[in-house]
Amino acid sequence: MKRNISIHIFFLAALSIATLSASAQEEQKRRDDNAINTRKKTPEKIIEHIVGTWEVEGIYKGKKDISNTDTVGANQTITFDREAKYVSYSANEKIDSGTYRLNENHSILYLESATGQEPSEWRVSFSNNGMTLQPRETYPHAESFRYIYTRKSNEGKIEN
Repeated sequence: MKRNISIHIFFLAALSIATLSASAQEEQKRRDDNAINTRKKTPEKIIEHIVGTWEVEGIYKGKKDISNTDTVGANQTITFDREAKYVSYSANEKIDSGTYRLNENHSILYLESATGQEPSEWRVSFSNNGMTLQPRETYPHAESFRYIYTRKSNEGKIEN
């Protein structure tokens, strides 16, 4: 009888250990499933792309190219530096300057003019050597415009 009880206790102990082991393995698998995959390429930040001088290549209203009819956008450049400052030019004439900030998660560029106006909000995206700026819908009818820029230089030197 004592031997029978010993076998039962041994059997229950072995079963308990097996159950705990399986539970621990399930917990480890759950943690592994939620872990960050370090083998994936780290997404690039907008700040890594925006610094430099950009020149307007095209202006679109919806899908229509209005570059030839929009004299305001002709010969425009904008320079972004690493200190979060920007300057925009029309030909060689400075037309605006101030500071910028980025919302990396939503790809939004905020331009805060030194004139003290409300900051303007732009959707920003990059492809190859180009940048697209599109006003946010906070401006009536502006969301249909897109400004396509090409990189003129990688250096964001702003001269006072």
